[in-house]
Amino acid sequence: MSLMGLDVGTTGVKAMTFTPEGKVLARSYREYPELYPKPGWVEMNPNEIWRSTKEVISEVALRTKEDPVQALSLSVLGEAVTPLGKDGKPLCNSITAVDRRSIEETHWLEETLGRKYLFQTTGMPPHPSYTLSKLLWIKNHRPDIFEKTWKFLLYEDFILYRLGLDPMLDYSLAARTMAFDIHTKSWSDEILQKSGIDKSLLASVHSSSEVVGKISPRVADELGLPPDTVAVPGGHDQPVSALGAGITKEGEATDTCGTVECVTCVSNELSLPPSRLTYNYATYPHVIEDRFVTIAYFFTAGALLKWYRDNFAFEEKKTAEREKKDVYEVMIQQTGDEPSSLLLLPHFMGSGTPWFDPSSKGALVGLTLGTKRGDIVRAILDSVGYELRVNLEFLGKSGVKAHVLHAIGGGAKSEKWLQIKADITGRRFISLEISDAGCLGAAILAGKATGVYSSFEEAIQNLVRYKKVFSPQERKRKEYEKKYRTYKKLYRSLREINSEL
Repeated sequence: MSLMGLDVGTTGVKAMTFTPEGKVLARSYREYPELYPKPGWVEMNPNEIWRSTKEVISEVALRTKEDPVQALSLSVLGEAVTPLGKDGKPLCNSITAVDRRSIEETHWLEETLGRKYLFQTTGMPPHPSYTLSKLLWIKNHRPDIFEKTWKFLLYEDFILYRLGLDPMLDYSLAARTMAFDIHTKSWSDEILQKSGIDKSLLASVHSSSEVVGKISPRVADELGLPPDTVAVPGGHDQPVSALGAGITKEGEATDTCGTVECVTCVSNELSLPPSRLTYNYATYPHVIEDRFVTIAYFFTAGALLKWYRDNFAFEEKKTAEREKKDVYEVMIQQTGDEPSSLLLLPHFMGSGTPWFDPSSKGALVGLTLGTKRGDIVRAILDSVGYELRVNLEFLGKSGVKAHVLHAIGGGAKSEKWLQIKADITGRRFISLEISDAGCLGAAILAGKATGVYSSFEEAIQNLVRYKKVFSPQERKRKEYEKKYRTYKKLYRSLREINSEL
């Protein structure tokens, strides 16, 4: 028997199957586009995502027939919401976390309920990224859709529903709505009532690691899964990935470099000091019961490389095709060994923490007629390291420490990028044998729920293996120090200009 982990992300979905001993049996991936119908709007096509999800599940199930799937669980992007009609079909595209259309609704929530109350109840510093603001936008601007909606689903309950189960969310993803009371682990009656959102429009909530039912026979047959395959909710991709990276104890952290860059830190107790609200750091349930995570993130990390690839990497694509290499590998290889002469502000979809400024925009500073493509790519790599260091410093000010970071996600496959991050931040980074920690963490949850593992510690011992340590190089640290001092001025220097654009 095998365990399947399904990782539904912003730009792609991946399925992987593992033996209980940790051997990877099969994997499959499909990329899909983000949609930009208006400036500041970012959407996803839920039908396209379900089609891609079915394809990866079917491909992996077909290649795992000798070790049939016993259980599957999910790791999913946060906040993105899809309204479904009574027929179970989407009424419009999903509104994603980085979509900025609900800024006014967020201000209304702060004025009506209070910024401090929202944070102390939900663990979420108010921001347009959270689902509740998007529900209010639909209510205010698309009442035709709101009135027809049977359920507002995130991607965990959406996929489970498509698999033939009732819509249900785990605690970690429910918290990302900013409508969930993390103390009682239930929907907040006061927040929903003040917002005019009926609780029946939302999914039921469950633990991340409990069996919630079997996949419907019809869907199992369509996907090539055994008829008795069970489903386990899983959770928000960051805590699920932290589990898949072996992060279970206080003081440990992951650095996830995917479309979004995110640092996830674990704590044993729930703590919501005022500094977390000041610096906009969310704290909410881990997928491991009775533990919590605090995260820092910004919206464009790997997305910056994809933006460069899609718009400028014409020569790199030809080289990659000719040499049968990954285009990202070719892009990164062309960069020099020294810090870029350019500075890039990576706020292409607003800033993340600690500023939470949806009006901030990207900027590339220092261009000359001598600037080459490799200089721009290196500026992208460096900018993610600089922004990461900003967040590590402010996390420390809010009582969260992260001395060693386990590197996961697509960006963790680049040793050069991990060394850059180590040199800029002064922290050690550890890569893993399996960098797809979202799939691995989901498989661990599936195994824990079905009794394959008696504890998370046993699962981690079987499945999580470390690959290489990247320590700061003193000479490079000194070179980056001056650049970093200049970088810290960039956001504040451009804030007024960006707000006027």
